[in-house]
Amino acid sequence: MNDTRPAARDHLVAAACDLVPALRAGAPAAERGHRLTPADARSLREAGFFALHAPAALGGLGASIATAVDVHAELARGSGSAAWCAVILSGAGLLASRFPVAGREELWADDPRAGVCGSFFPTGTGRRVPGGLRVSGRWQPMSGIHHARWALLPVLVRDTPDTPDTPDAQDERPAVEAVLVPVEALGVEPTWDVVGMAGTGSDTAVAEDVFVPQRRCAPFGALLGSGAPDAADPLRSTTAYSALGVCAGAVLVGMARAGLELVLDALGEGRLLASSTYADARDAPGVRFDVASAARLVDTAGLHLARATGDIERGAREGRQLDVATRARVRADLATITVSTRVALGHLLDAGGARSFAAGNPLQAVWRDVEVLSRHPLLAPGLNVDVYARTLLGSQEQVAAFV
Repeated sequence: MNDTRPAARDHLVAAACDLVPALRAGAPAAERGHRLTPADARSLREAGFFALHAPAALGGLGASIATAVDVHAELARGSGSAAWCAVILSGAGLLASRFPVAGREELWADDPRAGVCGSFFPTGTGRRVPGGLRVSGRWQPMSGIHHARWALLPVLVRDTPDTPDTPDAQDERPAVEAVLVPVEALGVEPTWDVVGMAGTGSDTAVAEDVFVPQRRCAPFGALLGSGAPDAADPLRSTTAYSALGVCAGAVLVGMARAGLELVLDALGEGRLLASSTYADARDAPGVRFDVASAARLVDTAGLHLARATGDIERGAREGRQLDVATRARVRADLATITVSTRVALGHLLDAGGARSFAAGNPLQAVWRDVEVLSRHPLLAPGLNVDVYARTLLGSQEQVAAFV
């Protein structure tokens, strides 16, 4: 199903919306178990949400970034952890779709719904051997690893491992390559124990001298830009790093929308405002201010998400890498999304009162998830704003590995 057809996109978004009640009900169990429940993971996989960008030529959905953003935002209304697993598995799949043809076929030819978890950080090493690489290392956090079939792992590879230990050799920078490894070939250590986004199962992946054939190796930096222009497959031209950022932003927007829904539903029951004469909290100016302020901020986040998504889609349609100024503005949009959703949740907690922090109240779980996810490197506002400011001011020096 190629989602360039509006009907296909509508079908995927509607399917995500249909899963919201079940995901919301399963979220507490996922948090306790530090991974998605088997039922929720199965539903997401069967819907194709763990492999949204698997190539259509191999039987995958080939979903656009715009479709993925809408899907992830809907899933996040039910569970931030579930949406994040879908973002990571589909996003790493977008990068994997740029590997050599033989590698792509090995990933998806017999299972177009196979998910790919992945990491941005080259915390492993690769040793060149005939036919490929021998890979060792540890990667943490590895979100969604319990629900993925493959793992995309960045590794440092020195092309001349036998070079004598000389000053010149020490200055030689190792290349960063991405390798695709079956999850079953890795060890998984249970290291994920956090107060938010606990259900993502972001444990540590461990490789010990795993052989990876050359067809499953590719230069990591090249994967994060845009691939070769392809009019029949705009995903090939998508600026991947920016696309991964907006998909992450979609989870924040979806969770903030969920928080607003929860508060409006609670207030709709007509509860009184403690320590006041208001028999209905909706009549209190302070509550009305908090609700309206939260709604404005959620809308602001959604508008910036739409602008960033539109920029990425235009670049894909035109078959080009986004220019630096546009990529920097996408990062600024992500900063606005992050700050807006954080502040919106603060207003919603105020509107809900102290009862918002009851262990059984889903609003406090949404708040904790937003606070944790908004610290992810893709979303961190300090760095994203700095990148944008440097571009506006014409600085030749950037402070991020990828803009």
